[in-house]
Amino acid sequence: MVDIHSAVRVWETTTDTSSPFDLAGASAEETGLRTFVGAGLAGKEVFIMEQHQTANEWQLSRATITDAAPDTYVINQVIKSSNSDAQVAWSAGTRDVFLIDYHGYSPGPQHVITGALTLDESHYEVICNFSSGLTVTLPPVTDYQGKEYFVKSINSGAVTIAEDAGDSNSVEGLGGFLSSSISLGNSGQGVHLRSNGTAWRILGSVANQDLTTDADVQFAALHLGTLITNVIAANAATINLDAANDQKIDLAAATGAVTLTLTATAGQVRSGKIELLQDSTARDITWVAGTGITTGRWLGTEPTWSADTASRRRVIDYLFNGTDILLSVSEEETTTF
Repeated sequence: MVDIHSAVRVWETTTDTSSPFDLAGASAEETGLRTFVGAGLAGKEVFIMEQHQTANEWQLSRATITDAAPDTYVINQVIKSSNSDAQVAWSAGTRDVFLIDYHGYSPGPQHVITGALTLDESHYEVICNFSSGLTVTLPPVTDYQGKEYFVKSINSGAVTIAEDAGDSNSVEGLGGFLSSSISLGNSGQGVHLRSNGTAWRILGSVANQDLTTDADVQFAALHLGTLITNVIAANAATINLDAANDQKIDLAAATGAVTLTLTATAGQVRSGKIELLQDSTARDITWVAGTGITTGRWLGTEPTWSADTASRRRVIDYLFNGTDILLSVSEEETTTF
């Protein structure tokens, strides 16, 4: 990944019409201006604006500067231009080439939408106000390195934040999983995303969506409703997290290896605790992501259940972001029950 660099008072001219473009030195329009190389930008990628001095031609681009004789630049990506946002076929003549410091700009205006939207460089804060659900499509992740978006729902409709059709599993979700999309299921949920050139990574979020890496995850389980006790007397059971955020599972009556299938309503954020009581029988326990849950994983290493030869109590915290579930053992003790 290449970082975007910036500086101040960098302004040159050029008459070159083919890449790599030669730079002719600092503009004579104002004293005290610097060249790109003089500002320490040799070998760096920067945002530049090119403006023809006599023709109606202009271009905003990402470019890389080279220290040479003369200094040169090549265009890596055209962001906006007078040629329908494509590379301009420059007319003969002089044009100004100056650095644009995106880091110093305000994020941009707020956009309130009631239907589908494909994001571009003009967007930053997008407020989704629609009761029937909508899709916000991200631009190509490689073309928008460093770009940030904040998307928030303020209505009951589910919001899908989807990757560009040309990308493949580039959007970060629960626990660092990369997939083709993430969902905001409740009014008030929001997520702050930034492209690192290969993935849209979560910088921050509202409603327990901020689960970018193991080190960032802090479980703050909510306790809503009555604790439900499930006494498992068969080889398989389904645990419905919609019934209660806190569940107690007693395996003393089970007769062998057990499969526990967790289910929840897709799009609904949940967090809570599962208190697991296991007798001294060394039995395998298989956890399955059931209806409403796309994927699941353990924070750290999943316990080796079949190694237990003593009665054991474990408390398992979980976070469900409406799509994926993350599990972690927060308490563990050998006990009698």
